[in-house]
Amino acid sequence: MKTIQGKFAEAKIYSDTCEDYAAAQIQLLCDHETAENAVIRVMPDVHPGKVGTVGLTMTVGEKLIPYLLGGDIGCGGSCVGFKTKRIEGKRLDAVIWERVPSGAFVRREIHRYGEEAHLEELFCFRHIQEKKAFLSLGTLGGGNHFIEVDRDEEGTHYLAVHSGSRHLGVEVTEYYQNLAYQACRERGLRFFPSFLHLLSRVVNRHDAFKMGHNAEGEPVIWKQVSPSYTVFQEEDSSFYSLSTEYVPEFEAFYRQVVLDIEQSKPLQGPRWKEEPPNRFYVSCIPWLHYRGFSMQMYGDGKLLCPIFTWGKFERNGDKTVMPLTIQIHHASADGFHIAQLFQELQWEVDHFSEEQAGA
Repeated sequence: MKTIQGKFAEAKIYSDTCEDYAAAQIQLLCDHETAENAVIRVMPDVHPGKVGTVGLTMTVGEKLIPYLLGGDIGCGGSCVGFKTKRIEGKRLDAVIWERVPSGAFVRREIHRYGEEAHLEELFCFRHIQEKKAFLSLGTLGGGNHFIEVDRDEEGTHYLAVHSGSRHLGVEVTEYYQNLAYQACRERGLRFFPSFLHLLSRVVNRHDAFKMGHNAEGEPVIWKQVSPSYTVFQEEDSSFYSLSTEYVPEFEAFYRQVVLDIEQSKPLQGPRWKEEPPNRFYVSCIPWLHYRGFSMQMYGDGKLLCPIFTWGKFERNGDKTVMPLTIQIHHASADGFHIAQLFQELQWEVDHFSEEQAGA
């Protein structure tokens, strides 16, 4: 058994092995305030999922991440014993294929027990596909969902079923996650300081992105790094540089970034605020949605901290897509570290909520 200790909770994994990415997902959860005082237990089949790991179980309190739970709403498992010890496997298999729709298929008519599901009690019932939801009751789904017959040492047979949410979970998840996004928009949160905090939070988790040089020119790993970012002046189309000390609390950091930018506006002409040595660089090109960006740096080759650049975000179907690039010295990080950072940052963006923003 493995144990992962986080800022708000501890997770116990009932397995001696766990993929690095799955462990990173569990660590992110334990460090998230919605997991405060939660009992987290991860089953032996643990492996990475879209948001949380497969095999995750946990208690929940007043705060909940829609993307962590919602996708499995309607997904279930059941196991019943047979009174007979003789099973006609081929005949049973034929009946299952004939009577239980699987994959993307649903029933032609609502199952005779369909009304007992009481889907109308869902608070978001008006926002789901009612007809499809009722016709999906009594179906299997695809992916890792199954129907199987097992037998124990005494010869007793059991029917085990693992059925899917049949898109109901996705619809419920997206409804509540969109409510969280809307609450943030109505609250008037600015994108730049909000995203800057998420990026700073992930950067500060990894030594590979906290490297630099001390006053003696020696390479060091800082305990904490802060973003040094550029601000655009519309009056003369020039940029100036600011630096805001990173603090883990979103509200405090957000207010300070906004204050630093506002207080710098009365100054005239180009200016560059003195940068702390423990920093990383950030710039953005909000006018351009690009597919590739490269900044060639020349000099003594000793810049160890990362440089992040992001562009204009655009709607792509039901998603909002924003290009983000990183440049970093190969002595500090390689593809593995960069991929891990991007995966964790995507997780943070997916789970950003009104509660996390301090509303």
